[in-house]
Amino acid sequence: MMRWECKRIGVVVKRNSKEALTTAREIVSFLNQKGLEPVNATLNKIPSDELGLSSEPQDFDEEICRVIVIGGDGTFLRVIQELTSKELSPVIMTIGAGRRCFYFDIDSSEATLYIDRFLKNDFLVQQYFLGSISIENEKTYSFLNEAVLVGDRAKLARLEVYIGTTKLYDVFGDGLIISTSTGSTAYSLSAGGPVIEPSLASFVITPLASIQLSNRPVVISPLLEIRVLVRKDGVMPRLIIDGIDKGYVERGKTLYFKIYKKPLHVARFKWVRFYERTFERKTLY
Repeated sequence: MMRWECKRIGVVVKRNSKEALTTAREIVSFLNQKGLEPVNATLNKIPSDELGLSSEPQDFDEEICRVIVIGGDGTFLRVIQELTSKELSPVIMTIGAGRRCFYFDIDSSEATLYIDRFLKNDFLVQQYFLGSISIENEKTYSFLNEAVLVGDRAKLARLEVYIGTTKLYDVFGDGLIISTSTGSTAYSLSAGGPVIEPSLASFVITPLASIQLSNRPVVISPLLEIRVLVRKDGVMPRLIIDGIDKGYVERGKTLYFKIYKKPLHVARFKWVRFYERTFERKTLY
């Protein structure tokens, strides 16, 4: 088992959630009692005194080798964006305190039962591969679920999709989703894509409302590079990564998709039943 030994532990909390904030205070108190240094992550945008801390919020750095995420999937995805932007790969403990907790194995009522095990490395590590996007070597992003190119104001997006040097197809429609196998049960599934077992590392290419009836979702190896050209005769599509809007992509630009260089490490204390979570979802509201 890989070991993560450090005194500084990042704490990330779902915004505007009393349940998450109460749980975070309990965890911060526990960490202080153990002589550790809980760190209020800057991305929380929560004053430190609300977490029971006197130190100012801080950015993640290499001294933080463990991160505790308290919230839901949106919080979890924000953390991943923050970590990969700095090329950090700590082990993450997930504590569910939100509506959507697909990636979480324990809930807030169990937090104090498992936090000591987390500190003692008494857990299994689940690795998730991430996708990487480069826009002509100008900007690079990562994603756990999907990257979406979507047209603007009911105008068609016009895209050319390549696998390596081979052209797959043109997409004239609402846009395109590139998802990981992990993210295959998110937006891609809603758009008609297949369910992929997470252990089968792959990319899924799913057109969004393409006018070409021959365009169908395609599953490929993550070792292959996907290229998407934004044609000059279409609109500038928006790039949305794991639900975060990154703005417009200029006409004529090419996006390169490949596997991210580091896997994501998540501490697991329970078996996550993938198929039950996928096919027995309850209403969110």
